[in-house]
Amino acid sequence: MKNQSLPSIDVTDNVQITSAISEERFDRYIYPHRFENGCFLIVVQGEAKVTINILDYDIKQNDVITLVPGTIIQIKKYSKDLLLKTIAFSADFVKEIGIVKNSLPHLMYVRNNPILSISETEASLLIEAYSSFSKILNYLGENNIKDEMVVKSMLMSFLYCLIAIYELNIDLNDIPPLSRSKEITKEFQSLILRYYKEERSVGFYAGKLFISPKYLSDVIKNTTGKSSTDFISEAVLLDAKVQLKSTIRTIQEIADSLNFPNQSFFAKYFKKHVGL
Repeated sequence: MKNQSLPSIDVTDNVQITSAISEERFDRYIYPHRFENGCFLIVVQGEAKVTINILDYDIKQNDVITLVPGTIIQIKKYSKDLLLKTIAFSADFVKEIGIVKNSLPHLMYVRNNPILSISETEASLLIEAYSSFSKILNYLGENNIKDEMVVKSMLMSFLYCLIAIYELNIDLNDIPPLSRSKEITKEFQSLILRYYKEERSVGFYAGKLFISPKYLSDVIKNTTGKSSTDFISEAVLLDAKVQLKSTIRTIQEIADSLNFPNQSFFAKYFKKHVGL
């Protein structure tokens, strides 16, 4: 049976707002969780260490976190005063309001850089917009008013406000080019997120990058301090933990979904890396 204690910000409506996520719920996020929809989180206070997909980040007050659909997130450590506000939205609903095409350069940047640190003034503006959006949604819900145009307009206003803040903080035309090593690392990480269910060999990813496995391993180790196999196994294990915690699939079905030859091989792989 599905574990009902697993937190979810996946939305059943087009848009869903939480007034605040605080300490009593964060312990549930020690397990990885996949966001099937998109989500914005504003760090109102406190700090934390989180893993987003396979990368580690430090978040703090006045940070904005953008999670695209399919993102896996895990909270590894957090301060007792950590407080977040969230806006979650379905991917289809955002497509309907046509903002994706207009903000494509920003979306590509955000996908690779999900954390944006902003000023206190900018954070206050976002929180005010958030509060107005929340009040209107609550009013519509309390009076059983289903007006999608109002919700679309409010979400569009919030998104354009966020894009404007990105433009003030990030000049997409003035981002210095990555070194070859960092470029390889970024491409490798992107490839892992695309192929980890099918391929776990360094040679496969090196082939996709048209370099030798040894060169890839050396670059990743020198750039990140971690081995290339560590990144691959972390992606596999994140997905495995999400499925083990939050689905009704059998162990065999999970093993099949991650392209293990059998349940026993999957169990040995999991125990080797996790210890359980």
